[in-house]
Amino acid sequence: MSFERWVLDPLMLARLMADLDTPMDEHECMIDAVSHERFMKEIESDPREREEWDRFLFPSHNNEADDF
Repeated sequence: MSFERWVLDPLMLARLMADLDTPMDEHECMIDAVSHERFMKEIESDPREREEWDRFLFPSHNNEADDF
């Protein structure tokens, strides 16, 4: 298939053009990356946050709230 015969979907083209118009610091992927980086720094620097995160990731099976 040659490129001369390939037709770009107008909706996809509009989306790609919108991505080009979005400043990098406002782009959804960049916002997610910055949020993740801040979250990781907070967990690494605050022992209480780290403890809470560990409890979330590794719940204790001795907790009465888990028993039904």
